[in-house]
Amino acid sequence: MKGIIFTEEGIKCIFEEAEELENIQSGESIAAIFGKIQKWFPHFSEFSSILDGDGNLVLPANIKLNNKMLISPGTGDSSIQIGIKNKASGIGSIAIGSPYLAGSDNGNTAYGNYSLVFGDSNAARGNHSLAIGYDNDTYGEHSLAFGYGNTASGKFSLAFGENVVASVPYQAVFGKFNKADSKQMFIIGNGTSTDARSNALTLDFDGNLRTAGDVTATDSNGNSVSLCDAAQSISKSQNSITELQKSLGMTKGKNLLKNTVGTTTQKGITFKYNSDGSVTCNGTATADTNYRFVITLPQNTSFILSGCPTGGSTSTYQLFAMDTDTWSNIYRDTGNGKTFNTESHTEWTFTIRISNGQTVNNLTFYPMLRNASIADSTYTPYTDDLQTQINELKSQIAALTSSATISENHGDETQ
Repeated sequence: MKGIIFTEEGIKCIFEEAEELENIQSGESIAAIFGKIQKWFPHFSEFSSILDGDGNLVLPANIKLNNKMLISPGTGDSSIQIGIKNKASGIGSIAIGSPYLAGSDNGNTAYGNYSLVFGDSNAARGNHSLAIGYDNDTYGEHSLAFGYGNTASGKFSLAFGENVVASVPYQAVFGKFNKADSKQMFIIGNGTSTDARSNALTLDFDGNLRTAGDVTATDSNGNSVSLCDAAQSISKSQNSITELQKSLGMTKGKNLLKNTVGTTTQKGITFKYNSDGSVTCNGTATADTNYRFVITLPQNTSFILSGCPTGGSTSTYQLFAMDTDTWSNIYRDTGNGKTFNTESHTEWTFTIRISNGQTVNNLTFYPMLRNASIADSTYTPYTDDLQTQINELKSQIAALTSSATISENHGDETQ
């Protein structure tokens, strides 16, 4: 018989321990309530607490439920482990969570000082770093990794998504399976696996933005404008303009070297300027003899210098370019051509040199400077663009007009 009974010793309650952990309900019998309480007592024993002398609540060192660790101190000073199989070894670190897979031994680990991990199989290795989710790693100080399988290696870096890598300081990466690039400050990955990594968008530390696909904007009329379509239209227009300029003779030829010296004799060598722009040399040099002309070139552009006869050298004959700003950048052609970049220099001197004591007989140079993008090395004489030719023709006409004598016959009088 269960329930309240009256005996000579007093009032008693007869009950049995409940079979399940359940909350008490209103209207239940005293015996049923005590039976549920009896069922809960073994679990309450793990939470025994006392008050210290100052009235503060003091919990036991380890708190368990069903013999599984819930809260325990970490190995690092002032660190704490909450959940199952977590480790907090850094000073002031916190590890929270439990293994996602049943039977797994992988928990979270907070190695860094003042680091924090939430979830499963995460590792916060950098000081003040944070890893949240599953299988994330933070190596950099003050770095963050959120999601699945992400790595934040650089200090102050951020990795957010699936299997993305922020490999350098101050880099932020979003998306999935990005391609690591140390030159980028911001990356959105769009890869499909660790063996097929790619980026949809990047922004480098200089502020240059690049996309793998098209960019669409809305114009003032509300129409969608494709950046790729616009670039193709511009390219086609530029090609059409270039072809029109070529057909009208408005563009300079391949050879950019304009000879302004002509024929001259110096130190035993006669340099004869030929109609095709070539220069024929004859004589014996009594000293290093230079045939020079100066032109202006754009900065940071690559060119190819050619035209020296084969067999040249620094001790016999050569063709070379030198910037007139520092006179230190020298690029020599001794018969095989020479590629160079103008860098920050705009004024360049081009020199045909016959070395002291060298005898030459009808040695002909074909000086040519072409853009490095032009593969054809065949010599072409220099030609001005159409407007320059018109201006030179006007100057010649003006010179002829000013020196001409105009005569008119009026009987015996000449004016």
